[in-house]
Amino acid sequence: MTSKLTANSKNGLHWYSGGNVAAPHGMFTRHGGTSSDEYTSLNLSFGVGDDRRAIRGNRKLVKQALNIRHLISSRQVHGDAVALIESVD
Repeated sequence: MTSKLTANSKNGLHWYSGGNVAAPHGMFTRHGGTSSDEYTSLNLSFGVGDDRRAIRGNRKLVKQALNIRHLISSRQVHGDAVALIESVD
């Protein structure tokens, strides 16, 4: 079964969602955030040296776009491990 991705935009952010996922989710582009220089603009990673205030601001923008209170993110690696999120506690 093939699932199509849907393009979404809100307040300058652009992301894709889709598949058989019931929870709010998205694969965001770089556009619409507050980071500068080589991290321009929607950097969400604390692990690359970007200003932590900019990252927190970017994560807030993503939460607002998805209309969620908690943001769960992962570190992308090439492998066969799967992370299962069952609750936010």
